[in-house]
Amino acid sequence: MAGFFNGAANVDARYGTFSSIAGDQTNHYIGRPPINGPAYIRTIPQSLPSGSDDDGPPSWMPGHPDPPSFAPGHPDPPSWSPHSEDPPSWDKRRGIPAQSTFSTESRNWMEAGQRPKVEPMSWASPQRAGISSGSMTTASSLTPISDFSHAPSTIHTRKLPTSKKTLDDALTDFETNISPWKTPSEYIDAEANYVNNIVHEIQDLTRRVEMEYASFDQTMIYSRLIAYILAHSMMCSSDQSLVKECIQSLQEWKTSDIVTKVQNYQVIKNFVQRLYRRLVNSRSRYNAHPQSTFRKLLTLDTITLSAHLTVIVTNDNEYKKLLSRRGQCAQSLLNLLQARLNIPIDPQYKSRHVKALIKLSKLSGIVPECLVLTGIEVHGDPVAGGGFGDVYKGKYQKQEIALKVLKVYQKSDMEKLLKDFSCEATTWRQLDHPNVLPFYGVFHLDRKPPRVCLASPWLENGNVVQYLAERAPNTDCVPLCLDIAQGLEYLHGAGIVHGDIKGLNILIAKSGRACLADFGLATSKDSRPIFMTYMTTQSTMGTVRWQAPELIPDMQGLDPDVIDRRNTMATDIYAYALVCHEMFSDQFPFHEITGDFQVMFAVKRGKRPSRPTYDLSRTRGLNDAIWQIIETCWDQDPDERYTASQVVESLRYLPDRPHDDRPLNDFDKALPPQVLSTRDRVDHPFSTLEQNDEDAEMEELKWISREILVDA
Repeated sequence: MAGFFNGAANVDARYGTFSSIAGDQTNHYIGRPPINGPAYIRTIPQSLPSGSDDDGPPSWMPGHPDPPSFAPGHPDPPSWSPHSEDPPSWDKRRGIPAQSTFSTESRNWMEAGQRPKVEPMSWASPQRAGISSGSMTTASSLTPISDFSHAPSTIHTRKLPTSKKTLDDALTDFETNISPWKTPSEYIDAEANYVNNIVHEIQDLTRRVEMEYASFDQTMIYSRLIAYILAHSMMCSSDQSLVKECIQSLQEWKTSDIVTKVQNYQVIKNFVQRLYRRLVNSRSRYNAHPQSTFRKLLTLDTITLSAHLTVIVTNDNEYKKLLSRRGQCAQSLLNLLQARLNIPIDPQYKSRHVKALIKLSKLSGIVPECLVLTGIEVHGDPVAGGGFGDVYKGKYQKQEIALKVLKVYQKSDMEKLLKDFSCEATTWRQLDHPNVLPFYGVFHLDRKPPRVCLASPWLENGNVVQYLAERAPNTDCVPLCLDIAQGLEYLHGAGIVHGDIKGLNILIAKSGRACLADFGLATSKDSRPIFMTYMTTQSTMGTVRWQAPELIPDMQGLDPDVIDRRNTMATDIYAYALVCHEMFSDQFPFHEITGDFQVMFAVKRGKRPSRPTYDLSRTRGLNDAIWQIIETCWDQDPDERYTASQVVESLRYLPDRPHDDRPLNDFDKALPPQVLSTRDRVDHPFSTLEQNDEDAEMEELKWISREILVDA
């Protein structure tokens, strides 16, 4: 399904990515039975992809032989404050933090880059069952590297005491019967136990107290890469400042909660990447750090990052922390959530990710960075519009597009409207169906005052009212009814209520198929709706004529629930019935009633439009079976109305259903090249997951996503 792969393509691309390091990561399950079967083994293949080089340092960036700096203009490592919600600051701090538990002698050694000659000490068994709290074990002495005559080769070739594997083999392998996609919390616990046990084994092998800094609780991310870099920096590199920098950051990271760590995923990832470059480029008589090992570690750490994100959006306390973020912290989390939704995700967790993304976007007034477009030309005056939005015609990458422009009358309205606008944009971005208008992104119009736009394809046929009146008056409307019902079935299946179904918001593609546009109300099946109905493009008729009776306030003012009236899937179905009548009758609903207020009275009393009997309605396909569907859909009782799926089933199995030879809407072929390139790029945090073709469970999630689209 294309929608799962639409892209957070430019997520954090400003500081460089791992795309050239980890371009062909793979991980898989060996001998994996069906999902509910017995245990399987998660591992990383030891064979290298074709064209890989296992003997030398990686080629970091095509066209750039030198490793890039960690951040533009800042060659030094970050000083990252886990307690701050501001973007990371940069300075030149070095050495061991003030709270380090090193002895004075050890501290002097670390600051001077020298190794004291002291006696080795004994360590606790690495088979400890619990997970280390992360506190530093106090040591009055450190075993110098010089005491190990073959220290570098030891860390590369000697097997760890318990696992009986070399360090690199142990870190790039993980045997577990726990699924990171279906039981992420249990997977995180098992992963933390595994990595910590490896860390303790490294301590036993090397007798280096500093390894304790790589021992974390369950809330650390990129823990395998950290353990690898710290161990090899101590034993392989001649540049011992690597050890000091790594320890300083690890101490700071340990004090932060998981939401803070995850929102700073790019800071941590960039820092680890920078240290790895320095490790590879450091002078050593034994320096074997193949690119393939880095890929394997990154793949496993990315799986754990995904599991952490799932736990955050499903745990009430962590979810509240996530929703409290603002500014750049919110931006980072929005980028991460959007990137994760671009990759197949277990259905039981997808709605929680979508809910978190939409809610955080609305609260912060920010959209994921991959949604922001540039270089759009806007032509002339609005071609359509109303009270709160205008539609302009524009051009993007030599292709005509439609721009829905937010109209703001008072400066005081701007903040609230921008938040609602962000919510609509983020909601629309998650949708991918042939009967739903695609969303290209957000564009900031440089005018006075500045305007914000939503960009989508320009459909020359216009809305269904224009199409039937001006282009194809004798069209059989039964296939159009099915198109609209399938679009609603898809939205409702995703837990989204449209909230403004009417003829003007149903557009006709070049194929002659209908698709839904103007998404004014977003919800998740496990959350309350988020109101945005006033954000849709209003017509002069308003939307009252398509409103269900339960949305209309009590005319006597005695209804105590009027304030809490919300659109639902049932109100969408009611409005759908009015749109069907609109198409068959060639007239807007209750055309014989002059005022909207009178329409509200009539609908509240149970009045509905009468069945059209003239020839045009029969030409357009109206018969007894279709009329029965319409009447059921606008029933006064919401519980008696059809669901969208029931409407689709009823229309598909009509005994005299006309043959439909229209081509499917394929909006991907119409997408501007720039949009396609950003959707398919891999330099975002979870690109490794989509590339893991050998991961049987991930492949099953991809299959599920494709089947959802086919069934629709």
